[in-house]
Amino acid sequence: MSKNANFQQDQYFYLDRSSYETALKEINELVDSDVSGKDPYERVWIPENQVTGQLKKIDQDTFLKVERIFNESLLPTIEENTGLSNLELVGVRKNTLNSGDLVSAHGDTLGYVLLIDIPDGSSVYEGGNVIFKKDDDEVVELGIEANDLLVAKCTNEHGVSRVTKGQRESLAFFAKPRD
Repeated sequence: MSKNANFQQDQYFYLDRSSYETALKEINELVDSDVSGKDPYERVWIPENQVTGQLKKIDQDTFLKVERIFNESLLPTIEENTGLSNLELVGVRKNTLNSGDLVSAHGDTLGYVLLIDIPDGSSVYEGGNVIFKKDDDEVVELGIEANDLLVAKCTNEHGVSRVTKGQRESLAFFAKPRD
């Protein structure tokens, strides 16, 4: 795992979470407070792929609030570092993986960029690293530490290794180029 990864070369990179702390805290609070019981909303359907833990989607009202914060606080940096432009947020999920849970290897098909955040202080766990296959077929295991945001090209095969101890909570943001 290289903290100096480059999206064009490695198809992933890390951001310093502390630069986005306020926005991410606000988003996490919105997602956690979404208990309206309304239908879960994603701008486009994103397969759930063998998540053996809990997966929480948010309703449309919450999605639109999260999207505003995401567009103002995170999107410019993601576009700058990926070389992609005109991205739109299409899905937000909160994943909770307990000991024994994992996300099976898969590749998303719609050209997504994925940002993964482990909300600060919310998870104490072992295992649960992102397994990522680069364009050159090298498979890397990517840990996400307390101050990291991971941005990755999701058309590449990826998953999450089995959590061996504790509970891993993460926020996943899916973005794709606008049609």
